[in-house]
Amino acid sequence: MTPNENGIAAFEEDEYGTVAVQGEGAYGQKTFCFAYALAHLVDGSQGTRDELMEEIVEYFDLFDPVADFMADTTFVLEGGSIDFTDLSSNNPTGWAWEFEGGTPGTSTEQNPVVFYNTPGNYSVTLIVSNNYGSDTLTIPDFIIVEEIVGVVILNLPEINIYPSPVKDKLFISCKNNIISVEIFNTSFQVVNKQKCNIKQMEINIADLPPGIYYVRLHIGETVLTKKIIKI
Repeated sequence: MTPNENGIAAFEEDEYGTVAVQGEGAYGQKTFCFAYALAHLVDGSQGTRDELMEEIVEYFDLFDPVADFMADTTFVLEGGSIDFTDLSSNNPTGWAWEFEGGTPGTSTEQNPVVFYNTPGNYSVTLIVSNNYGSDTLTIPDFIIVEEIVGVVILNLPEINIYPSPVKDKLFISCKNNIISVEIFNTSFQVVNKQKCNIKQMEINIADLPPGIYYVRLHIGETVLTKKIIKI
């Protein structure tokens, strides 16, 4: 009756005693041994047969998956990216994502990264599957992509921001005094902020991870923003 020396009684009933024994081998293989034929386990009052089948299903993880996911943020500026993480239960083995308004629009990766280039509210769908079934979760308007208000491509000769792409040091020069500079990422988080009152400045951004950033300059009563790429 016992599958190996590590076997334990998995299911017992008053009228039957030990009904089934479960064990796990040295290589992780699972066994489930019966003392009675399932056809003989007919205790309607105890639900012996149904309860035993539930025990087997749980022991061998024979469940349909349940879809669930999260995102590192649900708000980005246009051109930003979002990391999605699968939180599905019951051991899914397949993933089919659909990203309205995203690039890529679909993915079969478990934890994809998606870019959003156009302002709007977008839904996300995840379909998970395994050998026992599938499940679908759709969250409408899950992602909010905002337009970058006031972004100006600075081709004016009196204002220069260089180089771009930039690796470590960013240089800014202007005909008028620069009052302050803010650098923020695509999640609209300020990652560098400096107050000044000068026409030329140097900012060390070597510690920032590669990606897209926006430099916002306050020059008198004027606010100008330029996109840069950090490598």
